[in-house]
Amino acid sequence: MDSTFSQFQTDSNKITAITQSVTTAINADKKLVQTQIDKVTSFTLKDGLSIITDTFDVVALDTLGKYYPYVQQVLGYAKTIKKSDSSKVDKNTKKGSRLAGRDVYYSKDVYPTLLLERIFCSGPGIEVKAVDISNDGDKWGKPAVLTGNLSENSRNHSIVATVDARSTSTSPLVVADYTGKGYKIDVSGEKISATLGSDTAINGIPSMNGGGTVGARITADSDGVFGAKGNFGLNPVKLETPSFEPAFASRMYNSALNSITQLSIGFEAGYSAEEGISLDISSDADNLLGKALTNI
Repeated sequence: MDSTFSQFQTDSNKITAITQSVTTAINADKKLVQTQIDKVTSFTLKDGLSIITDTFDVVALDTLGKYYPYVQQVLGYAKTIKKSDSSKVDKNTKKGSRLAGRDVYYSKDVYPTLLLERIFCSGPGIEVKAVDISNDGDKWGKPAVLTGNLSENSRNHSIVATVDARSTSTSPLVVADYTGKGYKIDVSGEKISATLGSDTAINGIPSMNGGGTVGARITADSDGVFGAKGNFGLNPVKLETPSFEPAFASRMYNSALNSITQLSIGFEAGYSAEEGISLDISSDADNLLGKALTNI
């Protein structure tokens, strides 16, 4: 009996020692984890989201600068068919008197000197329809409407544009709804870093590769003001960034980026002579990245 109790006591002591050893190891691991977490304060979630937003901003500004000249060309053409106020007849002009005679009545002249009521043309990968094209919107009383579809290089474009040159219209001179499918995006994080004016690489700027669709409404007026509002849906998309220090933060950040396979990017851009270019970018990147980091 004594030997059995002694053996039991020995086993109990061993268990206690093992328990203390495990507890010590757990506490040490907690300290290690906490130390690694503390390192992340040099690269916070807010920093990561800010970097992604900056990346979107740079890409959007580059795109805006690329397509703005085309907007100006379309606006320039639209201006040529909008009659100026000086060409209108003054309704207060006094009418001259007339002698007695026969009254002759004429129907109202509603036909401009240039009028194309319907146009249709098509070719390989392209189809264009247009109605009510005229050089006098007031006389014809209808805005011009153009509908077009174009397929090229695995990309499909659709547009419905209205040019309202009537002097009584309260709508913008040009309103266009655009949808594009098959867009590809390949953005280098290193080039973005250089664009931001950094002498050294900025940790966390992701490279983006993928494809998706674009939908936008574009408006332009005769005073040169234009605006565009829409969405760029990337699906699929791949986000990745080179490793940086601390390594723990880099692994966590890249793992979160790799888990994001689609993005929705909203944009709103505009231009006016008084305020210059304005740009506002929004996306679900913050929500997706936050959830990804939580699940790591």
